[in-house]
Amino acid sequence: MKPTLNTLFSIAAFTLAMCCFIGCENPDETINNGIEEIENATGHHNGGSSVSIVSFGSPNVAGAKEDPAAQISGFNMNSSGCSWKNNTDIGAAWGVGKDTIGLIAVVGWQDSSGKFLCAKFDWARPSNRTRDFKNVKEGYNGFPPSTFFAAKKHCFFLMSKDGRKRTNIITD
Repeated sequence: MKPTLNTLFSIAAFTLAMCCFIGCENPDETINNGIEEIENATGHHNGGSSVSIVSFGSPNVAGAKEDPAAQISGFNMNSSGCSWKNNTDIGAAWGVGKDTIGLIAVVGWQDSSGKFLCAKFDWARPSNRTRDFKNVKEGYNGFPPSTFFAAKKHCFFLMSKDGRKRTNIITD
């Protein structure tokens, strides 16, 4: 019997949570060994290079397709949070009012294989240009804070509430 996506998500979330709680020696390796690669998504970042992402937690962020009408740039982050610039009117493109909480903020880190491990870390409004990392620090959605903050490279994108569309993927 072939496992469903919900089963794979559950296994992935459990593996990541256990890694956080028991203190794995190499969390990136454990995550890669424990998570079924759900889908590779290709996006543009810093001049059009592709980014390969692996989704963990819920929802599946790797399944969203880039929408050319929703473009962002200027990703900056520190231990407190991140910021970006909206190059297009994302709310208008996706039918979300500028002050309506209707977008999913996704962030990830690059592992030793070069893939970005990504998950939802917060909700956002089209008018937002910043998000804090309170949820990441608290391990929300399976985030391992020490691994995330120790990584040398990170990525960010916004996703539609239904999980079908996303902005381009930007990196620091």
